[in-house]
Amino acid sequence: AHHWQFLLFTIPSCSSCITMRNQVIEPLIESGHIHPMQFSEVVQVSDADWHYVRGLGYDQIRNLKVKYKTSLFPTLVTIDAQGNKIAENIVGITSVEHYRTKLEKLIAELDKKP
Repeated sequence: AHHWQFLLFTIPSCSSCITMRNQVIEPLIESGHIHPMQFSEVVQVSDADWHYVRGLGYDQIRNLKVKYKTSLFPTLVTIDAQGNKIAENIVGITSVEHYRTKLEKLIAELDKKP
């Protein structure tokens, strides 16, 4: 079992969201830094319509945005196995390298915890 997970909150028209997923998150999954089951994308299609990549119902998804206080996209939320936020949200993307470095450091810290 994995003791932490990333939730990436995105919207379809967000180029920064696409960059974050394609150039930062997916390479970290491919390199083994992130297990595929430790990442889910929460996509806001419209104010009333959300799609979640892995296994939650609509009300749970809508409530996630409120629970984790996400208002800007992309926002990366780090949670434990019980769904508690365990790190500061990472909002926006300045550069791919800056973001990758920040995530690698966070992953190393998370993996040290029991």
